[in-house]
Amino acid sequence: MPTCPICASFQTVKNGRIHNGKQRFKCYDCGRQFVEQPTKKVIDQATRELIDRLLLERISLAGIARAAQVSEQWLQTYINEKYAKVPRQVQVTPKKRGGSLPYAFLTSRASGRLSINSCSSALAKLTEGIAGCRCWSIIVRS
Repeated sequence: MPTCPICASFQTVKNGRIHNGKQRFKCYDCGRQFVEQPTKKVIDQATRELIDRLLLERISLAGIARAAQVSEQWLQTYINEKYAKVPRQVQVTPKKRGGSLPYAFLTSRASGRLSINSCSSALAKLTEGIAGCRCWSIIVRS
């Protein structure tokens, strides 16, 4: 019988098998259950990149685990590690203003043409009666 990896006791007994068929042992002294020669499955970088892309979609964690062929427990640990690396403060920078005057888009519904004018010329055209005509739409933005 193998020795316990925790307390190095020789008083161990067989205690069933794990999911892949390997023999599981139990230590009488400390109660620890263990496998004699555990193998750790390493998740390659391509699978991690696939998981990163799938996390951006609206897919459940169970669905991602099935698609990537990883355990849900490993996936949750991976997500928690990624979340811990995200900075907690968001840096907001003010939007640059071009310093230009507000402008208006004059769009002809009939021809589909778009002309960009400053507000002063747009207001002048409004006074000429273009706004009253249904063939023009005016959008003013600052």
